[in-house]
Amino acid sequence: MMAALTHDIVRAVNPEELPHLARELGLNPNEVEEAAPILLHGPVAARLLASRYGVEDEEVLAVARWHSTGRAGMSALEKVVFLADKVEPEKAAGRPDLEEVRRLAETNLDGALLRYLDLQLLEAVRQGWPLHPDAVAARNELLLARESRGPGRSPAPNRQSK
Repeated sequence: MMAALTHDIVRAVNPEELPHLARELGLNPNEVEEAAPILLHGPVAARLLASRYGVEDEEVLAVARWHSTGRAGMSALEKVVFLADKVEPEKAAGRPDLEEVRRLAETNLDGALLRYLDLQLLEAVRQGWPLHPDAVAARNELLLARESRGPGRSPAPNRQSK
């Protein structure tokens, strides 16, 4: 419950202020975060929860830290909050692609997460946005796990170099 309530603790901070706040808190924003500072509200929230509010629960801090980008190795709680944050009713209204993710999440959490990350990738390509490395890592992990489950899945691309 605490993770769901606190993950957006700094969401209202002006995104242009987030890189400065992140550095004040000892974080080192990467190039993607500098280009899209709103992505820093998760890492900044996690750091504030720990340093100013004494939160020690690693899972609560991880939920806050990676709810904007996702990451490889997410716990079930991280996945649930990540998806809930992305497909909440106001965001999903009028977006059939997000409604699809919402429906899929009811029966297949990893499938819903992979579908959302695929949609995010397509939108980033359309808009010319950079992709956050943690989102790429999350997608790759899910995709490779799906491929390793065997028959009925899309074949892995040929990884042999010639």
